[in-house]
Amino acid sequence: MEKLFVCLVSILISSALFSQQSDSIYHLRRIDLGNIKTTISHEEIERNYAKSLSQLLNEQAGFVVNGAYQPLGSFINIYSEGALGAKILILIDGQPVWDPSSISNAYFDLNFISLDEIEEINLYKPGQGANLGDGAMMGSIDIITRKGYSSKSINLKVRKGIGNLNTSNSALQFWGTKNKFNYQASFSTASTDGFSIAQDTTGTGGFDIDGFRNSVFNSRIEYTPNHNLLLYGYCLYSKYKASTDIEGFVDAKDYFYTNKLVNTGIGGAYALNKTQIFFDYKLSNTIRDYHYASYDQQHWGGLANFVKIETSTALSKQCRFSAGIDYRDNQMKYFTYDTLNGDTYKHFPTFYQYGIFTGIDYQTKDNSLSFHIKGRLNNHSSGGMDNAYSIYGNYRLNKHFNLFSSFATGFLTPTIFELSYTDIGNNQLAAERSSTFDFGIEYNTDNIQNRLHLLHNNLSSMVNFDFQSGTFDNCDKLNVTGVEYEFNTNLSKHLQIKGNYTYMSGNEQSPSRQNTWDIVTYDYLVRRPKNIVNLNITYHDNKQYSITINGKYVSTAYDVGAASDDIIMKEYFLLNLNAS
Repeated sequence: MEKLFVCLVSILISSALFSQQSDSIYHLRRIDLGNIKTTISHEEIERNYAKSLSQLLNEQAGFVVNGAYQPLGSFINIYSEGALGAKILILIDGQPVWDPSSISNAYFDLNFISLDEIEEINLYKPGQGANLGDGAMMGSIDIITRKGYSSKSINLKVRKGIGNLNTSNSALQFWGTKNKFNYQASFSTASTDGFSIAQDTTGTGGFDIDGFRNSVFNSRIEYTPNHNLLLYGYCLYSKYKASTDIEGFVDAKDYFYTNKLVNTGIGGAYALNKTQIFFDYKLSNTIRDYHYASYDQQHWGGLANFVKIETSTALSKQCRFSAGIDYRDNQMKYFTYDTLNGDTYKHFPTFYQYGIFTGIDYQTKDNSLSFHIKGRLNNHSSGGMDNAYSIYGNYRLNKHFNLFSSFATGFLTPTIFELSYTDIGNNQLAAERSSTFDFGIEYNTDNIQNRLHLLHNNLSSMVNFDFQSGTFDNCDKLNVTGVEYEFNTNLSKHLQIKGNYTYMSGNEQSPSRQNTWDIVTYDYLVRRPKNIVNLNITYHDNKQYSITINGKYVSTAYDVGAASDDIIMKEYFLLNLNAS
């Protein structure tokens, strides 16, 4: 079946994979995607089993996940470092994933993957345009799927969870090692009757409930004939159905959508003396079906290919050189049916781009100083040439204090929809641009980790709909200044306190939300509160149980009004208790 390809993959690879191996090519590769890295560990994911992926990301410094607390299956959008949604690139096991038929070439539907499938999550800041190319304007989120390395040939893990509103989730995982093969396969489901997405303000509207059903199949196989060669592949198939409503206060009895994803690829790594060569190919197919009623249905499809070849060689014990080339293309199809117009098909051109990238990584013999210089040239079939570069530096004052600083640029190419959809598409659109400056200090001991991070981000040529021209245009700009503080303290081997504080302030230029014609500058950010505080207190015994109390404070924030001035949303505080 086309949905169950077996494949081998990918790598800008996570060090999480390589750390499972020893005395081989694996431990030689260390890709530094940025100075600022936050890891959501396997243990933390296990202790938050009842949450969704979007909820867990919403508790991290610098992130606002729009839709995190809405019913399962709702539209999820990640706002990062003061920027609005879809400016941060999602990776699965080091490979970029995106939907060519969506609102952004950096958008990936987080409903396609559940915490059951995830081993670890690594958050990288700031911009990663030089490393990762298109879409990594404000950084990247690398989702490491569960691999299950073991000396045994067969291992089995089963999990079952239940909750109110007929909520249920199940997971089944197989993994093992036989001869020179390592394999993993898992299957998980989740469902809930849910509740009405639209709010019945009168209590007499008889609004129906909006449920959610999903299933995820994930598999991976690796072959290591010797210590110098690795071949591997994976297949992720995910499907979910979610009911919805017309808008916030209007019910709908027959509105639902069914989304599907096949993400598969092959790849390998080869090491010879001080040089490693990496090859990756990935195919991603996303299908979105919207059923508004028996008389109105829409079908969107996005197909993406991604190929990368990269080499890395040690020039000396302190210096490593890397270079590579990658290629990606986007294809989209659209079909709609309604009783008035019948069937309608729209055909779109295929857009492609390729990039050449290189970099130098250097660290002193005592590891007190390290820096990374990376650059990329990118050519898009519509927008032409773009470039990105980054300079990262770390200086370790002593065993406890570490200073870091960076300057990075990134870009986001226009989508097929923005370039060529009927009369509103604009094939003259340029890529969106970002520049990020970051500086910070870390203080770490065996039991305490602290990080203070100062940032300034500038985004320009952002795409928005220009009502004067009646098409999309590069008319938006954004400036953000912020502060992030994160800490993690182990008061004992059983008690942990973890938290963060985020402050974001800025201004943005966009078409007026009052008259839609003028280009104006707003001296505030929409849907991004100035102040956010997260605090987690966890008590556990490492093996059998854990109890976590989570508190979240969100200050007032502006939101878009209905054909009027922007409105101020009230501050709020959430308190959660999670026990397992």
